[in-house]
Amino acid sequence: MEVFIVQVKISRQIYYLIDFQFTVSKNIQDSMLFFNETNAERAAAMVERFLEESKSDINISCYTQKEKLELFVKESLLLETLD
Repeated sequence: MEVFIVQVKISRQIYYLIDFQFTVSKNIQDSMLFFNETNAERAAAMVERFLEESKSDINISCYTQKEKLELFVKESLLLETLD
């Protein structure tokens, strides 16, 4: 299954959007998952606008990235992997 995440590049560091309060994390496993590229792009635009307004002196860019999500259910164990 393909999903989309939002990457946030601040200066030279890569972060991932984890909620709609514009919290970011360096860990890709914390990422919000979008099942529609259009929604992911909208979220990226909102984050970029918010961060540019609050930190105007820092180079910020946001973009979407396509990932694969695999869910395995075996004996009540759920594993998630982002490839």
